[in-house]
Amino acid sequence: MHCNKSIRQKNNRLCNTRNLLFFVLLAIFSCKDAVTDVTLIWDNSSAKAARIPGKLVTGIPNDSIKQYLHIRAAKDTSATNILGEYVIGGDIVFMPLVPFLHGAEYAVFVKDKQVAQFKVSLAGINDIPEVITCYPQVDTVPENLLKIYIEFSHPMSEGQSGKYIKLIKNGKDTLQDVFLDLQPELWNEDRTVLTVWLDPGRIKRDLQPNLRLGNPLQPNEKYTLLVSRQWKDAQGAELKESFTKKFVVSGRDSLSPDPAQWKILLPKPLSKDPVMVESQKPLDHFLLLESLNIKDKIGAVIKGHAEVDEKDKTWFFFPDKPWDEGMYTLLIASKLEDLAGNNLNRPFERDITKTKQPSTKEQYSKSFKIE
Repeated sequence: MHCNKSIRQKNNRLCNTRNLLFFVLLAIFSCKDAVTDVTLIWDNSSAKAARIPGKLVTGIPNDSIKQYLHIRAAKDTSATNILGEYVIGGDIVFMPLVPFLHGAEYAVFVKDKQVAQFKVSLAGINDIPEVITCYPQVDTVPENLLKIYIEFSHPMSEGQSGKYIKLIKNGKDTLQDVFLDLQPELWNEDRTVLTVWLDPGRIKRDLQPNLRLGNPLQPNEKYTLLVSRQWKDAQGAELKESFTKKFVVSGRDSLSPDPAQWKILLPKPLSKDPVMVESQKPLDHFLLLESLNIKDKIGAVIKGHAEVDEKDKTWFFFPDKPWDEGMYTLLIASKLEDLAGNNLNRPFERDITKTKQPSTKEQYSKSFKIE
């Protein structure tokens, strides 16, 4: 984030509210550094601000404090000032745009001379990040597996996947250049789920990366996905422990999912039991969650929530209200993919010399009756 005009142009009411909030937090949550008298202001587990004693800026007019008082990372030799806002009173409250990092040390400079230093404590035991799981969860994946999702308990630091995610073959060989180096990385909005692509250029046959390096995964071999505990979350705390996921590789999957082959298991009318949709093979976990919905006989979308089984083969839909008797339609978005990236309209690896063009349908449907 950058310091910009939108920050400076907040209206007075918002500024006064924020200032009051931080002074209340100061009174309740302050934690004094015994050496420097710099006090951290905490909001739950985040170090949101630092109170700097006014004696450190004696002789500097209030309207010049922002010009001469700066905070920097203690080990930063580039003299880069941390961006943030100041609340100036008897003491100075500095609010960084990004909360101070757990375990990091910071230095306070006045007129480019260091006058104090403080360290942010490490996260508490309940705030230590960890890998919750990864998808696919199945133990056998196709040779042309396209994506892996890694889910974390906390928002993570970005741009680190290349250093901390490894793929190990047969328990001994750490493979190189198997993952696509995407910048920026593909995170969800709150940076708790990372999408990692195996290099498509190595997966698609006859492309130069494939001819030169071969497929990232080989049939009948065993692999371990490793996420190192050294990866830090957005607050600077390392993972609780390293995460590993072991799997074996089967043959190549070149067939698109076929909804015509799916089974729909129906609930009883007037119940809130789920509709269950069973596919013939594992599908992309997150696309499966978002690609299906159900409409009633007049075309209204049924409200409820979806879940997926651990094999990503069965979709469960739980309605908010009991099912009425009658006809329903299951709608499936054509973007839905299997583990190899084959969607409902076309396989991921397609022979463009063939005359038959892939479908351009946006969705597929299956009708069913609850009675």
